[in-house]
Parts: sequence; C-alpha cells; structure tokens
Amino acid sequence: HNINDSEINSVHNIIDEYPINAEVIVKDGVIVDEYYKEGYDQNSVFTLQSTSKSITSALIGIAIDKGYIEGVNVPISTYFLQILESGSEYKSQITIWNLLTHTTGLDASDTANWDEWLASDNWVNYVLERPATSRPGTVFSYFTGNTHLLSAILQQATGMTALEFGRQYLFGPLDIESAECSTDPQGISDGGNGFALNIYNMEFGMVSK
Repeated sequence: HNINDSEINSVHNIIDEYPINAEVIVKDGVIVDEYYKEGYDQNSVFTLQSTSKSITSALIGIAIDKGYIEGVNVPISTYFLQILESGSEYKSQITIWNLLTHTTGLDASDTANWDEWLASDNWVNYVLERPATSRPGTVFSYFTGNTHLLSAILQQATGMTALEFGRQYLFGPLDIESAECSTDPQGISDGGNGFALNIYNMEFGMVSK
C-alpha cells in the first residue's frame, strides 16, 4: 500500500511518548498497521469521551426514523414536565434540536459546570434546574449535560437505555459487538461521554485485514 516502514515506526515512537494506548492505521480500506501498548490488545475497550455525542445524536435520528420520537422540534417539556412547572418561558421553548446543537439558553457549560454536574445525585435534574438566561437557539454553550438529556429522552421514548437501543438499531446492524456505556446514578446511559468500543469497532467494521 506504498507506506514507508520508517514512517510507521516514527508513529509508534511518537505514541510511546503520549498517553495513547492503541493505534490502527487504515489505507485503501485495509488495516496496514496496528500498535498496542503493554496491557492492551484488539479486544481492549476504550471510552469515546465526547465522540459519544455523535453516537447519541445518531440514535436520536434513528428513533425519529422509527417513530419513537416525533422530530427534532419537539419541546423537551414533553419528556420533562418539571420544565412547565418552573414557569420559565425560555425553558418551555427548549427543543430536542437545541439539545443537539447546544443552544438551550441554559446557564451551563462544561467549563463552568463539569465537576459539579458529575458530582450531583441526579444528572438530569441538575441540567433542568439550571437557570435559562437566553432564548433557545440564540447562544451556543457546549455542555455535555445537554446530550445526557437526549439519552434520557431516548430511554423515555423507547423504553430502552441508549445502549440497549443502540445495540438493536445501530451497533447490531453494523456488527459492533464491543459497545459499552457507563450510566448516571439513575441508570441512564451517559450519552454525552460514556460510550466505549474496541479499536476495530471504532472503524465500524468497515475494514479488513
């Protein structure tokens, strides 16, 4: 595949200097190199961190396609009635689309709220109880809690956790068997940060050795 061995070795040397535990290089649809640090192999499962958000957004799209969710413009108060009880005009306008695009108008961000949010007893309630300081759709603020609400919506709409729903409609059809996902204190899949796959499945099974 016209790859210089010295360049591959250079990649390995660089990886050894950084907290990177595994590497697979794909060219022309074929795995041309894979490299693992001690203690890891092709079956090791790695957290996807914020790439989990892409999986959750895909699952929302599938749920819409399957008729579990009406569409992205559905107000999230459909699933979280406490929003209506809050009396906040801005909160009542938040839609699934706003969660997907981090434009909820809530006063929350990973920079300001990450540690406090993770330490809370109820991740969903923490997000919903944040004050709304701008009209939804007008201000971007990146907050993993937004995507976690999407996971909670999936669970309400489908009766399955995001992981279970993903195994049925996304991972299963793609022959991805390694998928895992951590949960919040209430057992809701951590859709914003918790999905994990082995390094082969990160390529979604679309390559061959």
